[in-house]
Amino acid sequence: MIEQFHKQSFFWDYLLNFDATLKQCGDLSQLWYREFYLELTMGRKIQFPIEMSMPWILADHILESIKQPMIEYVFYPMDLYNDAAMHALLVFRKQFLYDEIEAEVNLCFDQLVFKLSDKIFTHFKCLAACMLLDKRYRSECHMNGIKVVFPSANRYDSLLKQRHIQ
Repeated sequence: MIEQFHKQSFFWDYLLNFDATLKQCGDLSQLWYREFYLELTMGRKIQFPIEMSMPWILADHILESIKQPMIEYVFYPMDLYNDAAMHALLVFRKQFLYDEIEAEVNLCFDQLVFKLSDKIFTHFKCLAACMLLDKRYRSECHMNGIKVVFPSANRYDSLLKQRHIQ
């Protein structure tokens, strides 16, 4: 009977401290910390390349994915850097770790803006080229079995309307 009570009341502490539990569940800073894996390299590497950073992997996956509805979430993985920086300052109290996170987020954000602007430019360039294509030429291509494909709709509008990123 007591054992059953313990099983049923196990999560009560988490419910009573719901604010702390929610904060702990929402803290994704551990997805950035990878010092354990640096130790496994036994000094052969002092730092991992940006391609091995979890926020960059997630953002790059969104950029390279064919699923266009995900494109408006491309800045969400950058929030991992905020969590990691907060953890570095408030929990570990290490300024050098914060500086490392800040340097990586600057590099990652520059690469993200470069790749995103390239994708947006390519999309609108193809769209403009298709719009300027002569209708007679398009109909001749259609009669000869050549299909002129217009770029598919995407969700760049919501990204282009953003004026501020924190």
